[in-house]
Amino acid sequence: MPSEPGGPEPPEVVVFDMDRTLILQDSLWAQMRSLARRAPFRLLAEVLKGTLLGRALFKQRIHRAIEEADPEGRWLEGIEANPWTLAEVRRWESRSLPVIVATAAYLKTAEKVLDRVGVKPRALLATTGNDNLKGLRKLAALKPHVEGRRWAYYGDSASDRPLFSAADRFWVVGPEGPREGG
Repeated sequence: MPSEPGGPEPPEVVVFDMDRTLILQDSLWAQMRSLARRAPFRLLAEVLKGTLLGRALFKQRIHRAIEEADPEGRWLEGIEANPWTLAEVRRWESRSLPVIVATAAYLKTAEKVLDRVGVKPRALLATTGNDNLKGLRKLAALKPHVEGRRWAYYGDSASDRPLFSAADRFWVVGPEGPREGG
């Protein structure tokens, strides 16, 4: 929430996680469920290969597989924005603050999901190459955007703890609703 007189200084940059924060679902699981319906053997093959390739490459391969099995992008129909968090994005944007989305989702998946829910961040930081953007890696990628500035972070999971610790203010977004933590 905005700072009240005598309250904490407002942030200069606001950062949102995507899965289970900006959206109610996990985008990788949404892709995998859709792939299981459309091409179950392809999903099985990708899961088996994924155990050898690592999480970042697995996310890319699942994205490629769902693009081939579902070129119309019907898997996105099940993606829903989190109404509270989406309102927070709009509130900060209305104050002309830079909004950044930092997610462990694969970059091309994140672009499609954010387009679906109508969020156009100033910067999108996501998993690419062999770099699964999670936890401390996400924090390192954010550093050039937030260093020396007051910033707020909205996230949902234990992997967000380094970001909660580093942010000046943070909100934990969970099934029971948001909770301000700092």
